[in-house]
Amino acid sequence: MEQYLNIDQVAEFLQLPKSWIYERTRNNTIPHYKMGKYLRFKKSDLDTWISKNSSLTSKSDRKRRP
Repeated sequence: MEQYLNIDQVAEFLQLPKSWIYERTRNNTIPHYKMGKYLRFKKSDLDTWISKNSSLTSKSDRKRRP
């Protein structure tokens, strides 16, 4: 059976603040499901979304601040 996560679990999984996740749900840039007043996220959808929306950076890719 597919594992669904709540907002707290997603914040912990992504290591991001809940406010960041809520913002992404408002503009539909993170996959989510609305079940009544509750937000739920499929872990498999999040894994796919991370793969498509993240990039690896190296030290040479980072710009130094003056």
